[in-house]
Amino acid sequence: MNTITIKVRSKIIFINSKEELLSFINENYFTSDKFKKISPEFEYFINENVQNPITKTELYKILKKFTSNYPNYQNENSKRLTRFSTKYWILRGYTELEAKEKISEIQSKNQKKVKYNRKNNPRCIEYYLEKGYKEQEAKEKLGEFQSKNSPRTLKYWLKKGYKEQEAKEKLKKFQDNSVHIDYNNIKRDTKIDYWIEKGYSIEEAKEKLKERQSTFSLEKCIQKYGEEDGLKVFQERQNKWQNTLNSKSDEEKAEINFKRTFKNHSYSKESIEFLKPIYNFLIQNGFSDEDVYWKENEYFLKNKQKIYFYDFTVPKLNLIIEYHGSVFHYNPNYNYPNNFKSPLSKLSLNELKQKDDLKRDLVIKNGFKIFEVFDTDNYKEKQNEIINYIKG
Repeated sequence: MNTITIKVRSKIIFINSKEELLSFINENYFTSDKFKKISPEFEYFINENVQNPITKTELYKILKKFTSNYPNYQNENSKRLTRFSTKYWILRGYTELEAKEKISEIQSKNQKKVKYNRKNNPRCIEYYLEKGYKEQEAKEKLGEFQSKNSPRTLKYWLKKGYKEQEAKEKLKKFQDNSVHIDYNNIKRDTKIDYWIEKGYSIEEAKEKLKERQSTFSLEKCIQKYGEEDGLKVFQERQNKWQNTLNSKSDEEKAEINFKRTFKNHSYSKESIEFLKPIYNFLIQNGFSDEDVYWKENEYFLKNKQKIYFYDFTVPKLNLIIEYHGSVFHYNPNYNYPNNFKSPLSKLSLNELKQKDDLKRDLVIKNGFKIFEVFDTDNYKEKQNEIINYIKG
């Protein structure tokens, strides 16, 4: 058997034989029904898959997978009892109800002791930034952690000790049992469609939406705290906000006001999936985040009548990319039904075409090269076309 290095707190323990491993397992995990031998399957898995050093907890997780192959072992009786087991307290003279209350009390105390800190949580990007990674590296590290710790990925099941075929079966079973929620079709009270479907007219729906979006106002303060205290709370909040705003530079003030004006601007997940490889190519070839305008930070152009936002802009290259969903933009290659109207704007095909033409003309007038991509296009071909243009 290969040598195993086990990390136990600050100590390192070297296991050089099956006998030593057997002794370590029986001393550290079980109180009865000791193992008599190491199964061939477990030994093979340890030799082929374990990367030193391994922690005691990781070894235990692997061990649990192979317990059914071991003689003289019953799962119920052999586990080491902890303070979170009712049996632990029953053996000490508590009734079952008292044992459950005791466990609940310990869990409650533990929750109060723990202060949530994003910098200490590997599920948060702040954890990796604190360790010295740059923002892009931190995002990649976070993605790696999530893929290894999410049951929706193959890595998760492989990490649990399953062979590749078993892991694929486990993943498929999990996916089959998962409930799919189409969040795009959920009606929320932050959208005007929600109120229209409730039976309100368009004008009434607009008022309802405005009321819903207003989370802090003098009227709400008076309702919550009474007239005298409500006025005081509202004034304190306004003064605090005004003092904070006055401490900002003119550029920062302009940015804050701009974001307040356009805070409801959104982008589609499909456009991000298409644009991400292009963004990655730019970053890998010397461009920075500040050179690329997309997602929440979209570039805009304006004429006398209106401001237009664009999905992906690189001003240094005079390049704009627009991703078009065929139900929101006029697609000459799409087979539309008769009397088609766009679901949100309720514009006809001719009106959609006029709107897109105005937006495109503004791009060309300002000296940009524009690529327009539709959801019916071949993504790979379009991505290659754009990347080849960037290469020059």
